[in-house]
Order: sequence, then structure tokens, then C-alpha cells
Amino acid sequence: MAYQVLQRQIPVEIDDVLVLPGSSMIAIYYVLSIAFQNHYQKFHDGIFCSIPDQVNDTQNQKKLLYKKPCVIGVEGSFKCGGSFPYLLGGELVYAQSSGDKFTVTASSIKEAFDSAQKSDRVPVAFIWEEPTALGFILRNEALAEIAELIKEYLAKYPDMVILIDAYNGGLFREDKIPSLYEYPEIRKNAIYTTSMRNKIPATNWGLITPIACGNQTLKQKLSIFFGSNSFYTVSQFSQLETLVASNIMEKFLNQGGSVEYQFENFDYATRKIAQINQELGAELISPYANPEAGINYFIQFDDSFLSEKSCRDAQHLCQTLSLITGLHCSIPSAMGIPGFGVRINLMRGQQALTEEGFKNSQEYIDEVLNRLKYFLLALEKGIFSFKDFEEIIASEGKELEKFAERIISAQNKFLGFMGVKDSKLVSVQ
Repeated sequence: MAYQVLQRQIPVEIDDVLVLPGSSMIAIYYVLSIAFQNHYQKFHDGIFCSIPDQVNDTQNQKKLLYKKPCVIGVEGSFKCGGSFPYLLGGELVYAQSSGDKFTVTASSIKEAFDSAQKSDRVPVAFIWEEPTALGFILRNEALAEIAELIKEYLAKYPDMVILIDAYNGGLFREDKIPSLYEYPEIRKNAIYTTSMRNKIPATNWGLITPIACGNQTLKQKLSIFFGSNSFYTVSQFSQLETLVASNIMEKFLNQGGSVEYQFENFDYATRKIAQINQELGAELISPYANPEAGINYFIQFDDSFLSEKSCRDAQHLCQTLSLITGLHCSIPSAMGIPGFGVRINLMRGQQALTEEGFKNSQEYIDEVLNRLKYFLLALEKGIFSFKDFEEIIASEGKELEKFAERIISAQNKFLGFMGVKDSKLVSVQ
């Protein structure tokens, strides 16, 4: 079945297919891990730097000439890589999109690549979503222009991985989405993932992710990577689908699980946000929940309020919010709407799809939204400002011990304002 789904969307041979139990986000992380490993190995071998003869200290010279790896992603994509590039020691560079459909052009992608090059970054992966978060599909001419551009950069960065995520290309979709994977020059460096969900809002709920890999070396590395991390990969996957999808979901549903709890979590959080706005006396936060986002919930902040408080953008908001409140959040690249916002995980895996898990999630949602409420109140009352943390944010995580006392002091001050007696802020994950 997985092969049939892929075959309906792209040119693929059965030998190019891998199957991963679970979400495509897992696959994306592993693909990026391999791309980063390749870069680090080449740096170690001296490929990304030329050592002048007169320099005796080779290691120090390598440090000076080291080029940091980066991932190019498109603004408005669910699968932009999120925090993965940073966790792997690199960066995420956005190709800007425009309009409420997050339209992207070849020129905006070129700007992202050029920006990376000017800052001495090496693109190790390009993440491309088909379609975009709001279902926008690039047709023929626009896609062909982007394909030609990607070919040019593949000539410059021959090991760059093209990660194509067709999160909306699964069982329920009948139409064929034009894909970058159709271009042979791109396919040789590409990974294509899609979903096997059917009446299930997201792949996170125990189904499988079919993967097409046009590069046999990369496919072999993925097989080893998956296998060494307790994932099962096999070309003859009909039995795998039965074992993984049917058995897991059947057991889960027999134990009282229901995908409806996902929507109840969204509804519960939405009601709590309305209550918070009433307490604040103004609509400072608003929900944006999309079932396609799976366990993620997007919260939009009032633009004018944050602009008045010297907040520059969503990234600045997330950085400061994490430092002060301990909330784990990311920029809302997939919200489908511009402005200030955060992307927060409101649930804890499949536990959240049971009645017990739903009750636990309610406590978790209460805690998250309560911290957001007091964050806004603290800003309004001048207890702290975004400018207070500029030096810490600018350090990009380097010499964090240098700022430890300031961070702990700020967090304790925030806790005191919340009326919490704990001396240490416990992060909500």
C-alpha cells in the first residue's frame, strides 16, 4: 500500500522505498542528521577549508576557516526542520514567502541560498513541502523555475540533501501534486516522505511514513540509521503495515483511545485563551489550531502590543519567552498567518489520545497558558522588557554560564510575580 501511495504521486521503484513506523518528523530528523554528519566529516578531512602552508597549527586554522552547516527552509512550511538544525549544530535559513497563502518564488529561495553563502554557511539540506501549510500548490512553470535553481545549487553543493515532505499526499488525496522529485537531477539527492493517514488527523498517531529515496547511498545510510535506532525498514512492507499500523492502532483504540481527544484538547485550550483575554481586558492572544498540525497548537499574539514592547519578530518572542517562562516553543512557521506567534506542543504523544492522557493534558495546558498570561502581564507592568535579554540572545547560546545568574534571577523574579514559591523554574516539555 505504501508503494502504491508513493507511485501515485511520484516516479518511484519499489527498491527505492523505505518504511518508517511513526511520524515523518522522525525521518526528517534522521535525514538532517546524516546531512550534518557528511558535512562534519568533510570538514574533518579538510574539504571545506584550505590550510595555508605557513600555518603550523592546523587545528586552529581549521577553526578559523570552518563553515557552519545550515538548512534552507521555506517560511510557512510545517516541516521546516524546526529546532533540528540548531540541535545538530547548524542553523535554519528561511526563504521568505508572501501573501496569506505563503507563496514562494525561485527568487526568494535564491535570496536564502545567497544569504547563507555570504555569511559563510554551507547549505547541507533544502526542505521543501508539497503543498504548503495552507494547501497552496505550485504549478508547472513556477515549480520548473524552482527546480532549475535547485539544480544550480546542487552543482555547487553536490552533497546537499533535498528533503521533500508531501504531508498532504497520503491515502485521502486523489489528485496528483506536482513534485520536485519528478526531476531526475534532483531525485538523485532527494528524500520524499508522505503520510499513510486515513481518517487520522496526523501521522503521529502510530501509523507509518513511506519514504522514497532516489540515492542508493543515502538510502543505505537511512536504513542503517533507522535500524540502529529501533526502526524497521523493509521493501516488502504489506506485513509491516499490518503489524505497525493495524496492530498499534487496534490496541490503542481497544484501550479506549480516540482521535477525538486531540480536538478536545484544542477546544479546551481555545476556551482557556478566551478566559485569559477576558481577565487581561484585551484580546492579546488568539488560537490558531489546525488538525494537520497534529500535536502542535499555534498561539498568535497581538502585533501592536508586542511592537510597543520592542519585540522584533516571532523569533525574538520565542527566545525571550523561553528564557523567562521556561516554555519550550518554536516560531510559528506553519501558522499560515504572519506576525507574532508561538508553536507549542499541547499534548504528550499517544497518551493524550486517552481519557487519562486528556486529563493530564488539561493540567499541562493550564500551566502553559497561565505562564503566557503572566508573561504578558509582566511586560505590561514593566517587570522586564525584551531589551533586558538582548546580550543573552545575541550570544547564541555561547558562554551560557556567563549569563546563568542573570537568567536564574529573571526567572525567579517572574515566578515571584506569578506567586510561585519554587526557587527554580521547572521547564514544561
